[in-house]
Amino acid sequence: MNKGYVESFGIKKKTGVTRVPVDMVRWIEAAGNYVVFHTQTGRELYRSTMNALAEVLDPAFFLRVHRSYIVNRREVRTIEYQNNNTYRIEMSDGQVIVSGRSYKQFIGDRLAQERAGPVHRLATAPRSLEHGLGSQRALPE
Repeated sequence: MNKGYVESFGIKKKTGVTRVPVDMVRWIEAAGNYVVFHTQTGRELYRSTMNALAEVLDPAFFLRVHRSYIVNRREVRTIEYQNNNTYRIEMSDGQVIVSGRSYKQFIGDRLAQERAGPVHRLATAPRSLEHGLGSQRALPE
């Protein structure tokens, strides 16, 4: 991961704090004032907004594709442009996410940048978010 972006999230549970490395996150889904991290081992609920997360996740690896979804680009199996100004994104776990139409240009630009080469960033210290950008609650089983 590039320095200056969060490397893990602290999920508060009854038994203590569980660390969720961003590398384990496949995709993120909005759930009101919370987000759901869909990870390689399950789901975790985290108190934050999508806009706040988009600011702390490394854009070299995470892509906002919808007002309710952020995907880990390393977990994208396929991405196909649809005729209605959307992209169909299939994740490594088989989940299909359809991008928002307003994200068409942004996604197209990011894909073009990928083909053009690496993006350079200023280096800063890595960080971690403890207990979210607010409080957490456990996902119901």
